[in-house]
Amino acid sequence: MIDSATFKLDDFIYKMLDFYRSTKIDNKISEIIFKEVVEQQMDAYRSKFDLSHFEISININQADKFFSDNSKIRVILNNLFSNSVQFQKRGDTKKIISISIKVEEAIATILVEDNGIGIDEKYQSEVFGLLQELLKKM
Repeated sequence: MIDSATFKLDDFIYKMLDFYRSTKIDNKISEIIFKEVVEQQMDAYRSKFDLSHFEISININQADKFFSDNSKIRVILNNLFSNSVQFQKRGDTKKIISISIKVEEAIATILVEDNGIGIDEKYQSEVFGLLQELLKKM
């Protein structure tokens, strides 16, 4: 129980530091090649999480160049993926995470889907409000 609580606290602190840095540091705009970013992030996730029980699918369709702040893109991906891993349903259900990224005409659409427990409706506006604030600052 202590290990589990320590891991959750460590992850929470990491996410808060990422969020703080992403809101306080000026944007460093560069070209984002999502295939490379996702591959690097997946390497980090594999060292952090036991993903052996997950069916993970990744689909990246980047027809156009995309420019943004690399570290903020990583914060977004990290938070979405981390939540998908940590908030899975208990039991024998198949654990699925799907990441789809589509870039067209300088717009990137990032979709992370899973079959986890979801976000309680009463917290959705708060959670998605934070995400919208982060995106505004990009």
